[in-house]
Amino acid sequence: MLLDFPSIARKYNLKADGVIHVGAHQATEHSQYVNAGIKRFVYVEPCAAAFNTLKNKFGAHHHIKLYNCACGEIECEQVMYTGSQNEGQSNSLLKMDKHLKIHPGITLPDTELVTVRRLDSLGLAHKGYQLLVMDCQGFENRVLKGATETLKQMNYVYTELNKTSVYHGCALVDEMDELLHEFKRVETGAWVGDAWTDAFYVRRTLLLNE
Repeated sequence: MLLDFPSIARKYNLKADGVIHVGAHQATEHSQYVNAGIKRFVYVEPCAAAFNTLKNKFGAHHHIKLYNCACGEIECEQVMYTGSQNEGQSNSLLKMDKHLKIHPGITLPDTELVTVRRLDSLGLAHKGYQLLVMDCQGFENRVLKGATETLKQMNYVYTELNKTSVYHGCALVDEMDELLHEFKRVETGAWVGDAWTDAFYVRRTLLLNE
């Protein structure tokens, strides 16, 4: 995470019993979520190697749900572009664009066929998850378009944000702000390579109530 999640949780008095993290990778943020008072966890990860790590870490915990899939607007099988550098954290359903100039040491020479599901189809809507986290390498807009019901229960969204074409066809700032129009972007991190960062959104009605 580029933003300091513990500081954000304190600053905005985060009240979230559950988190859905799409693009969880190895869930290195888990301890931060626990320290913020979160008690129920959903980790969604499409890549086999990272998902096996999640199973080894959390498979025996009933309060942690694991889904081996990507999330998008349409349910299908799709090629994911993968690489071993940085433990696969840059793997994406989109081909790299300016990412190659910003991080020239990271490439995605391999592919992996993954399952793409709509977040709404996972049965998590209206189940009391208030925090949505997305780290999907430019696919965040597709995640939101397939999560209209799930999003209704969210009070907070932490997401990767792109100012330019880091990946071909990736979600850009204006589109993300529009898709999250019921939320206010209250924190935006420093832009990496003047291209991408992380951002934190809070539901507007929650801000009004405070």
